[in-house]
Amino acid sequence: EARESDRAMPARETPFSSALAELAELQGGDPKDYLAYEGGFARRILVDQETRILVAQTSPPLGVPGASAVQIVLMSGTGTILDRIQCRINSRYGVIVPDLRKTPAEDGASAIITFLGHSYGEHRNEWHNWHEINYRGRKYTFREPQGASVSEWDTMGLCRIAASGSRLNVLFPKLWPHHSGMEMQLRVAPSKPENLPRALRELREHGPVDPPNTYVGGDYLWFQPTCEQTNSAVVGVHDGTRYVLLYNYRPYRNAVMVCSQPSPAGKVWGLMSAGLVSRGERNMVECVFDEEGRRLYKALCRDNDGETVAVVVDGIAIATSMLRASTPSDTLVIDGGFTADEARSLADGIRTGMVEGGDD
Repeated sequence: EARESDRAMPARETPFSSALAELAELQGGDPKDYLAYEGGFARRILVDQETRILVAQTSPPLGVPGASAVQIVLMSGTGTILDRIQCRINSRYGVIVPDLRKTPAEDGASAIITFLGHSYGEHRNEWHNWHEINYRGRKYTFREPQGASVSEWDTMGLCRIAASGSRLNVLFPKLWPHHSGMEMQLRVAPSKPENLPRALRELREHGPVDPPNTYVGGDYLWFQPTCEQTNSAVVGVHDGTRYVLLYNYRPYRNAVMVCSQPSPAGKVWGLMSAGLVSRGERNMVECVFDEEGRRLYKALCRDNDGETVAVVVDGIAIATSMLRASTPSDTLVIDGGFTADEARSLADGIRTGMVEGGDD
């Protein structure tokens, strides 16, 4: 998918990038997605007994400090562009380096992106602060704890990628959900936000202040969605990434349920259970509210009849639905187009964070 984050980088046209750009244009793609990178190399690999070409595009640091970026592109043996993934870091601490393998590693990785820290005399920096992976139209940011002697980023690399059929798959890190003990929130989307032009302008010009959301005028927050369907929620774009506008808080209106915050009655709500449910080919997560959760959810549906509500887990809007005053208040079914493994992992994380550890 086309990524605005690539296009935001200045073109650094070289014969290698020009050739990829021409191929992309012939296939209906945007050549700018490939001109943002300067260096590159390719390797022929076999995927399910079919010839594929794996391409690594590299970009030297842009600005001081700036970004060091790598793009991995999967092509058919005849030159059709099939898929691509980007990774970038803050070049203040070092650069990222791609390794393309003719024979996959033990975990199946054919492309491994690693961090190479800047050298200062005899000392080489081993800490990279953060890195970002752009994958299938979504942006994922990871941070490295400062002071750790050896981290998983040192042993595994920043990103490990496998080729399967006509797609690239990220083997490491786990993009989403990427840890257990998750916090769940329900946030109504304002249908007619009062300062919408300002909110859209701030997002477009400045982006999220602190990913995955940004504070806008006190009333609203921008959240990155993983779901395609956003119903009536306002959608904005920054650097190629979509965000939906949701309520922060409304003292005079019931529009937000945050599990870690007391309700107006001073009680904290939670869940009695969370588990995987499958209906046909759809995999969903069914959450059963506790007594306080049922009371609050019933009020949320009553006060926001016909409005869009987003299920936010660890700062990511994973699903949206329409609220109805007649909606049963004891359960919430989260349908975000999950695979069975994603739904199971999500249920486990929510259960750990809100059932087993909800009172902490």
